[in-house]
Amino acid sequence: MNRAIKLILSMELAIVLFLMFALGSAVATFIENDFGTETAWAMVYDAAWFEAVQVLLGINLLGNIFRYKIYKLEKLPSFIFHVGFLLILIGSGITRYIGFEGMMHIREGYSEDQIISNEPYIQVKAIKGDKIYSVQKKKLMSKISNNSFSIDMNIDGKIAHIKYLNFLPNIITKEGVAGVSAVIVQVEFDGDKKEITMYGRGKGSKGLVTKEKIAGVDFRFEWGSKMIPLPFSLKLKDFQLERYPGSMSPSSYASEVVLIDESLGIKKDFRIFMNHVLDHRGYRFFQSSYDQDEKGTILSVNHDPGKLPTYIGYFMLGLGFFLNILNKKSRFRKLARAIDIDAKKASSLTTVFIALIMSLFTLASPLKADNGMDIVNFVKSYEKEHANRFGTLLVQGNDGRLKPIDTLANEILNKIARKRSFFGLNADQIILGMMSAPQVWQKIKIIKVSHPRIKKIIGIGKNEKYASFSDFFNYSKANPYKLAKYSEVSNRKRPIEKNQFDKELLRVDERLNVCYLVYTGELFKLFPKKDDPNNKWYSPKEAISTFTHEESKIVRSLLTSYFDGIEKGIKSGNWSKADNIVEKIKEYQKKYGSQIIQEENKIKAEILYNKLNIFPKLIPLYLLSGFILLMFIFAKMIKPKISLKLITKIILAIIVLSFATHTFGMALRWYIAEHAPWSDSYESMLYIAWAIALAGMVFSRQSIISLSLTAILAGITLFVAHLSWMDPQITTLVPVLKSYWLSIHVSVITASYGFLGLSSLLGFFTLILFILINPKKDDSINEAIKRNIVESTRINEMSMILGLSLLTLGNFLGGVWANESWGRYWGWDPKETWALISILVYAAVVHLRFIPKLNNQYAFAVASTISYSVIIMTYFGVNFYLSGMHSYAAGDPVPVPKFVYYTIAIVFAIIVAAYPKRGISSRL
Repeated sequence: MNRAIKLILSMELAIVLFLMFALGSAVATFIENDFGTETAWAMVYDAAWFEAVQVLLGINLLGNIFRYKIYKLEKLPSFIFHVGFLLILIGSGITRYIGFEGMMHIREGYSEDQIISNEPYIQVKAIKGDKIYSVQKKKLMSKISNNSFSIDMNIDGKIAHIKYLNFLPNIITKEGVAGVSAVIVQVEFDGDKKEITMYGRGKGSKGLVTKEKIAGVDFRFEWGSKMIPLPFSLKLKDFQLERYPGSMSPSSYASEVVLIDESLGIKKDFRIFMNHVLDHRGYRFFQSSYDQDEKGTILSVNHDPGKLPTYIGYFMLGLGFFLNILNKKSRFRKLARAIDIDAKKASSLTTVFIALIMSLFTLASPLKADNGMDIVNFVKSYEKEHANRFGTLLVQGNDGRLKPIDTLANEILNKIARKRSFFGLNADQIILGMMSAPQVWQKIKIIKVSHPRIKKIIGIGKNEKYASFSDFFNYSKANPYKLAKYSEVSNRKRPIEKNQFDKELLRVDERLNVCYLVYTGELFKLFPKKDDPNNKWYSPKEAISTFTHEESKIVRSLLTSYFDGIEKGIKSGNWSKADNIVEKIKEYQKKYGSQIIQEENKIKAEILYNKLNIFPKLIPLYLLSGFILLMFIFAKMIKPKISLKLITKIILAIIVLSFATHTFGMALRWYIAEHAPWSDSYESMLYIAWAIALAGMVFSRQSIISLSLTAILAGITLFVAHLSWMDPQITTLVPVLKSYWLSIHVSVITASYGFLGLSSLLGFFTLILFILINPKKDDSINEAIKRNIVESTRINEMSMILGLSLLTLGNFLGGVWANESWGRYWGWDPKETWALISILVYAAVVHLRFIPKLNNQYAFAVASTISYSVIIMTYFGVNFYLSGMHSYAAGDPVPVPKFVYYTIAIVFAIIVAAYPKRGISSRL
């Protein structure tokens, strides 16, 4: 008995459970991809064995809190976040077994007091005389596993035995209903036996009722979601759908409802829209979708008594992680102190840099010769100096902020082409051209398209990266827009149901809408209205149609003169007339919009910020300085007599200069935006990179390796920030799903990838050091290598602790965002599932030191190197090989690049080559 308890509470079992949990979750994502969501739930997520793993993890965690005396004061931070995990497990258990989710469909003018459950049930009713007997059993059906079940139903003392026989997915009923599945059961009652077929679609849909008389009793059989009554009702007064100008694509939607609760005497109006939920009696209502005729709404409904313990667990988790970094007796701080001590012993290990400045991401223009030289010469004829002058004009954004057209132009070009320049033209030249000559630019391939299925639909080559505005239309058809039917379907899907094809389709659709708004001038709110109480500015078309006759005439005259000036400039090269009109428009703006026009210096600062483009240019500086520093460290180990003092001063000076430039860029952004530059995910990443670079400089005297690694990490963070650039929010193009929680979630979880990537790099670096050791010699080179193995492993573990903390915190912040946006913490979508897998794998690696045989530097180096594969799968693999709301897999499958196989082969070759030297490892 004691042996069994000892096993249950052992750290070995904890690691096994971590990996079982991770492996089961990983397998489930592939099952879902091949056999559907319901099969994955039936076989894994809702299976008893999967629940048992989680329960055992909770028991093991609770036992180890006492076994390792984590409750002691000196271990308080660790105690806080471990208890936080327990509360999250308890909260998820309450949500799983007591809470429920469903959908409510309401038509305009009607009331509803029932929801349809997300979970499917076998539902049986028996009607005998005036008595009704019923029984139900929650049952998910799998396409590949045993679905066996049986139900006994008592009818006037006699038992009706219902036994599962077969499951037939995706069939057509005798009545011609397609896309349903059949559950076949055998019913025995009072000596009569019959086979019954129930038809349904499983999760989230009501089944078709099958009626049958058995032994004189009327039975009703149904497999599907059940109706759940509510103690109150909602009446839909109005469903509101806003569309982009000139498009059928919705930009936002909301439901105006009346909450009617007669028992509490409540009758009040409420507006439900994205991230604005209705809470009542423990039920939360979220705007989810709508009817195709736009006369009805679909609300997702959540009843979750586990929310409070879960949120408390989240808070304790974050607090514990933060305090753990500060706690002097934590593992993290012990490693830091050990590094400081060794750095003093090996003060000669200072290092390096050679300054390198390289241009970034120069991409070939998609314009080809077959576009015709006339078009090429035409678009190049827009004078850069005039375009820049045009860029100094002010426009009003959707949020009311005034900004120079230069900013708007860069946002537009980034939105539609994901670039800052095109065909040798800057953003101001391109946007001016699009606005003044739309008939030309509609034929130029400038709209970014990446999804292969979308390329196929609009008819461009699979290797083409850009499409023209005209590519999206076939004017010989009644509905010329090629993406119309796909866009409508994607927009009507719930957020949780949208796969990457849907999301990429909506992004491309948005890019097309942006182009349309540029061609029509709707984006350019250039003209303030005289004595307007809200200080609203108007686009040219709005100004001409809504201003007084006198004001409208002035605006029309300015625009006519300006386009005449542009035409003259293109034909003769003389842009003076166009320049003069720009100045007159500025005078008009100052005359009628002076109340909100910012000072001239702020406008110049914003244009300077746009032109400098500081942060992308810092990426190669940080990355190359860090990598070159590591090479010098290797050189120092091989030849200890090498002096690095001069190079060390050079590299430190360049990193300080880069950091100062980084700081200037942050300050400039702060001055322009008038708020601290960490309010969205992009700004947060800039701030994180800044903080990492600062930390590297602070600790550079204790460990030059730290300086190199933080430089690398700062570069990686900036690089990821620009890969993940959030689309500029232009007028009505603010995404519907906009949440502060989402920004924090993305920033934190992405930052963790940098730390864990650094950990993997250090692990690989350590394995190479093992290979370089010559056991037959006992010289200064071997000693230097061993010292660096120790130092690298310590920094590796510190980086992993930070990365795991951020990854875990970021993942649960994502749960908060999801719960606040559409009422569920966790949907087992492949992306979030693989994020959880990453946490479980790294949790296992961090705890390896508690197993004596694995408590060495070699084992930790191997584990940290290969563990990053789960991050790569999370960040890239899920996008291309698994279906889900974050996935690209809705299109044609993408072959695995050959370099992936070569990388795997190299990594395992290094691991094998280092294996004979593993005995050199010391305890962590």
